[in-house]
Amino acid sequence: MSTETITTISPTTNKPILTRQGPSDSDLTSIPQRAHKAFLKYRKTPLADRKKIVSKALELINDRQDDLAKEITEQMGRPIAYTAKEVTTAVARGEYLVKIAEKALEDTPGEPQEGFESVILKPSPQTPTIAEQVHKIFVEAGLDEDVIQYFHCGDFTKIEKMVQAPEISLVCFTGSVQGGLAVQKAAAGRVDCRVGLELGGKDPAYVRSDVDLAWAADEIVDGAVFNSGQSCCSIERVYVHASIHDDFVKEVQKVLAGYKLGDPNEKDTNVGPVISKAAKARIQDQIDDAVNKGAKNATPENKSFASPPKEGNYIPPALLTQVTHSMQIMRDETFGPIIPIQSVASDSEAIALMNDSNFGLTASIWTRDNAKGQELAQEVEAGTVFVNRADYPAPDLAWVGWKESGKGQTLSAFGFEQFSRLKSLHFKDYPTQ
Repeated sequence: MSTETITTISPTTNKPILTRQGPSDSDLTSIPQRAHKAFLKYRKTPLADRKKIVSKALELINDRQDDLAKEITEQMGRPIAYTAKEVTTAVARGEYLVKIAEKALEDTPGEPQEGFESVILKPSPQTPTIAEQVHKIFVEAGLDEDVIQYFHCGDFTKIEKMVQAPEISLVCFTGSVQGGLAVQKAAAGRVDCRVGLELGGKDPAYVRSDVDLAWAADEIVDGAVFNSGQSCCSIERVYVHASIHDDFVKEVQKVLAGYKLGDPNEKDTNVGPVISKAAKARIQDQIDDAVNKGAKNATPENKSFASPPKEGNYIPPALLTQVTHSMQIMRDETFGPIIPIQSVASDSEAIALMNDSNFGLTASIWTRDNAKGQELAQEVEAGTVFVNRADYPAPDLAWVGWKESGKGQTLSAFGFEQFSRLKSLHFKDYPTQ
């Protein structure tokens, strides 16, 4: 049986740049079988030795950050000015988890834990080489090649077959709500397969009246536009107290006027293309819907916004005001460089609007009054609530989604729970004569 050919299209040029072959039916059977066989041996490896392997792999990833950065820019369109930092940030999070692993996984009375099955990676068709690089690096660091495997696939029926393989005990998926529901459905016929999902977001920010406007504007624009808004925890809607609304909008305009939309391979580019033609069309549809329903496009003049590269999926950052929750831009995930700002009269109105969403990944509150910020954070329905920052998954805090943003958790000591299983050992002394 022939396998599928998966083609990666450059978001910068809309031309094919890579092809990979999907798995055969026999691959779908042999990959999990090899993984399970490798785990039966690897499970006997002491934690100290495992930590050494991971630490070595992280060192190699850090050493190769420039090569990995170029691949991310080529395949995703993220500006080269930022991609190396993405690699070093991943390394830093890994180093933190290695540091706390022994404490997080120590036996407790009545609840020893065993965990860390073999891993099978299924990368996005858009970034096929990153999984290949991770596999290569971990094997080089000393891990058995069957303990960490990968396969390329764009056919969900084959992915479904992999999920249903009896050797698979946990599936972690990052992507859309629709994709997450499909993965969950695929695993629904099995009692012994857990599912962790990191899905969509519509992350709100609330700017209180006591902030420094220029500082807050710079932070909000960065949180909304970084990576062309294509971050799971990017700011997607902004609520601003009415008393500072107009002045805050002017400050945001000043910040946006200094951004550069363009070729992600140029080091002075702030904003590159979005991932696909479909993404560009979806984002534009949300802008059009908002404007047709009364929103004002308040985007400042910017030469790079007016004349982006002719090829590629370039969509200029946009600032929208006079928006309401009747508009798609305030309800549906955008995943693009759009900043919709809505005026609010009070803290209570802001919190109510922030919680008026099917999503709950992150949220942020911006205020000089830290105590008030912490108080309001308790009322926000989201897995992570930031005060005076955004788009920053800290490794010592659990990364978790509420509502339709997902289930399960990663990062922090709590992150190990998803990847481990409890086992109770109950012993009674043998009777003496």
